Amino acid sequence: MTNTNLAVSNHKRKPSATRPSASGFVGVYPAADGRWLAQVMLAIGKRKHVPGLYNTPAEAHAARVAFIELHGTAAPQPKAATVTTAEAL
Repeated sequence: MTNTNLAVSNHKRKPSATRPSASGFVGVYPAADGRWLAQVMLAIGKRKHVPGLYNTPAEAHAARVAFIELHGTAAPQPKAATVTTAEAL
């Protein structure tokens, strides 16, 4: 005996993480005033904004690339060790 209750579905699931970027560049987003801003994802899971607002998405992307090249993997620089007064004695 065969089950006749089965329905065939042609529905394809849309991947949830594939939203197209408004700028066409990773990490470049429109600002409220019509200019563009850039940001990078740090290794610790936080976002860091690249300083400045840019007239075109390509300018914002170039600033983002320069920021990553300057700071390596875009991870924050380690803070210098501080000496407390108790350790200095």
